[in-house]
Formats: sequence, structure tokens, C-alpha cells
Amino acid sequence: MSEASSRSARRPLAATLALTLSAAAALLLVEAGPAAAATGPRAQSVGRFLDGQLGPQTLESVIDVTDARASNPGTVTDQNPLDIKAGGQGDVPLSHKTQVPGSGNTVHFGAANQVAKAQSNGYAYGASGAVSNSGGVSAGGQNGHPANATFNLSPKAIPSPGTLPLPGAGNLAALGGLSATVGAVSGLASTPAGFKKPGRTDYNIAGLGLTLGSPALGAFLGQLADALKLPAVPSLPAGVPTVPKSCSVNSQTLSTIELDGGAVTINPADGSIGVDLAALLKQLGVDLNTLPANTDVLAYLLNYLTSAKGLATGAQDALHGIFDPLQAQFTTCLAAFTKKFPGALSNALQSVLDALTAGQQQIEDAINKGVDQLASAGGANPLAPLADGLKQALDIGVNVQPNGKAGTFASALKATPDQATPVIAGQTIVRAVEINFIPAAGGSPAATLALGNAAAGPSTPGKPAAPPVTQPHHPAGPPATRIPTGVPAGEGTHGGSPSLPLVLLALGAAMAGVGAIAWRVRPGRHGA
Repeated sequence: MSEASSRSARRPLAATLALTLSAAAALLLVEAGPAAAATGPRAQSVGRFLDGQLGPQTLESVIDVTDARASNPGTVTDQNPLDIKAGGQGDVPLSHKTQVPGSGNTVHFGAANQVAKAQSNGYAYGASGAVSNSGGVSAGGQNGHPANATFNLSPKAIPSPGTLPLPGAGNLAALGGLSATVGAVSGLASTPAGFKKPGRTDYNIAGLGLTLGSPALGAFLGQLADALKLPAVPSLPAGVPTVPKSCSVNSQTLSTIELDGGAVTINPADGSIGVDLAALLKQLGVDLNTLPANTDVLAYLLNYLTSAKGLATGAQDALHGIFDPLQAQFTTCLAAFTKKFPGALSNALQSVLDALTAGQQQIEDAINKGVDQLASAGGANPLAPLADGLKQALDIGVNVQPNGKAGTFASALKATPDQATPVIAGQTIVRAVEINFIPAAGGSPAATLALGNAAAGPSTPGKPAAPPVTQPHHPAGPPATRIPTGVPAGEGTHGGSPSLPLVLLALGAAMAGVGAIAWRVRPGRHGA
């Protein structure tokens, strides 16, 4: 065979190889299109119940509750993973207790729901806490949604709280132990259908309470409680006229003091102050669940503690409600006694009069030297040291939005629902409650915990899809040189299994008499 004949014989095979490889490149390009179309998720979301920082460590490195995450493309929906690890060492119960910096400081967590969803049209939502399966927020804690979370700070953890300028308080601390209880909470973040559109947030807090221990206030109230233990009135001997009925004055006990419709309670036994923040805010005309973004909710309590019309005045009014009737009763009694026995008294009657007079003086001293000083001792704000100690111990933010409008609370956490993950610029994030423990002056808190975390977006359109690729034009040739796929090269399956286009490619190559190429691109063989 001449060289010319050899070249002529090789032309059909060369043409077939060129056509086959061109078709293969076109089909593979179409299949690779969706994977290379976008530089990031078109939609993404996170639902994470618990996040935070313990000193230099992320909370996730100490106790990690696996969050719900969704992205599109990718895992488009996720619900309730709830795998929990402590220090990376296996699963632990949901009621696990975490130690925060400082002796005796503990945190207990309850169970929580977490969901995330992302759609290709840009719609996404993440939610955690008391949320329904569809991502809707519910405040009732249904279907096993979170139990209360509690935070306890020991007295040793509160730096230099000072004392109270009240009788009997001595050098006792104004603020002792401190605990917080957070009821069922939820956070929801979502982005609408479309791309580069602003997201929205929602949150709900079923309850938020604080209990402040105050040794100084306890000692002061204990002194007032002793004043209610009146001197015993001697019994009169037989034959001696009875004293007036108005002189039947009995000792009383100082029971729990309720203020502002029960929003604040004071236990005289230990001076502890219980505060239902939701109820207190309601008394102030504020709704705990409609606060602006980044609200320092503790500021409301601090103002209440130091206001001239706040806790001190309320407690003073309540104590006057107990002591004033007794004082009036003694006045009435002694007037009636003098009227009934105008002359010299027998020894028996004199001993009764002395006891009644001592009781009256005891009540008057309690009012003049105790109750009234509650509103005047130490200036206009006698409970200011209590507020100062509380301010040094913690701070509480509600409806915290790191990328939202600035408010009275500044988050100590990075703008991400998981401190162990990178920040995503422009993400819509909400934390129902964020608590900073023992903030150092001018520095970072010793610990920060956030409950009810959610994030969504940003949703991005990505790059436009690659334009359809058509088969290259070739002169008419023998039928065996054309690939009989029946599917134009720009219309292969997008985003699905590439097996159909590749099988058809293999079939066409085999018919062209180049089985080696067909074998190389057949699915499941040699890395194809």
C-alpha cells in the first residue's frame, strides 16, 4: 500500500476519533455546567440552639450540640440532628451541666428543636428552640421543645459588689449569689425567594427570670422582722378589770413582699430578690417579645433598682403597709387604755401599759430608723450598690442581631451562629437571648452564652448557566461516523446522573469502531 493510500485509509478513523472526542467534550461540558455554575450556595441557613464562648475557647469545643444546616445546592433540608458532644468526647445527655469560669458557676441546658431549609430560588430559613417542624415559631414549648435553661453564678464570682447603706446591713455584700432562668426560647431567620434580598428575623422568649441574693438586704429585713416580734403583754390576775379590746395586739411575721403585680418578690428570710423580667417590662409598658434589635434588657432592671420610684420605693411602701397599721393600732389602744383607767394604776395594769408602750416604741423605731431609711439612706439611690454589683456580674441582650441595627446591647460573639465556623458576610442572624457573664471593665466577658440562634442567607444567584453547546458541523459521511444519541449535545441531563449521556456516548463511539475510547468513558470503569 502506497503512502498516499495509507493516509487515505487513516482519514475515516481520524475523523471518527475527532468527532467522538468533540462530542465527549461537549457532553462532559454540559454535565459539568451546574457544578461550576455558582461560586457559593444559592441559599443557605442554620438553626443552632446553643452557641457561645468560654474565655478563649468556643463553647463548641467544650459542649457541642450539632446544629441543623441546609444549603442549595447541597443538603437542602435538615432537622433535629441534636448530636451532643462534650470536649469532643462522645455523646452526653441534653441536660448536661457545663462549668463556666469561676468556682461554683454552672449552666444547665434543656432539649431544643433545630431546623434548616434552603431552596434553589433563594428562599431559606433556619430556626432553633421552640419551633415546629415547618420552621414556624411557637412559644409553648410543644413536642418536647426546650426545657428551662438555668445559669448560676456563685458569690465568689461577683467582683467587689459593695454593701448597702441600710440599718443592720453592716459590711455584708450588697449582691451575693445570682441565678438566671430562661424559659423556652426560639429564633428564626429567613430570606425571601429571590437573590440579594434582605432577610427577616423573629424571636420568642417564654420566660426570663433573675434571682439576686443580697446578704445586706437580708440583714436589713431581718432587723425589721425582729421588730414585729412584739413584747408579751402580761396576763391580768382575777378580779382586775380587762384592758380594752383594741389592745389585743399580736406579733406578726414578715412574709414575702410582692411588688408590681408580683413581677418582683423579696424574701425577707435571706434578702433574695426574684425578678420576672417579662412581667416587670409589662409593668413598664414594654413587651419582652417585641423589643428592637440588640436590646440590653438588663438596663431596664438596673434602672428599676436605682430609680427613685423603683424597687426601694416599692419595698418601702410594702413595709409601710405592714408597720403602719400596727402603729395605728397601738395609738388607738393606748388612747383607749388611758380613757378606761384615768387614775393611778395597779401594778398589774401598769405592767400591761409598759408592755404596750414598749411595743409601740418598737414599731415606731422600725419605721423611723428602718422603713423610712430605705428611701433616703445613701442618697437618692440606696440600692445603687446592688445595681452596681449586678452590672459587674452579667449583661443580657435580647433579639440580638450582629448584622442588624445597632442598639443598647453589643454582642460579644462573632457574627455567626456557630463560633467555630467562619463569618459569612451579610448573613441574617438572630439570637433570642445572649448572656455575658462577669464582663471585665474594658475587656471581654469571661463567658458568653447565646440561646435560640438562627441564620439565613445571603442568597446569591451565582453565575449564569453555561450556554447550550451544539454538535460541531461536519460534512456528510458514512452513517457510522455520526453519534446516534437522539439527544442534542446541549440538552443532556443537568444536575442529575451523567450516566445517560455517557452511555450514549459510549454507544456512538462503539458504532464508530473505536471501542477503546468508549471503554475509557463508560461509567464505573477506570475512574470515569
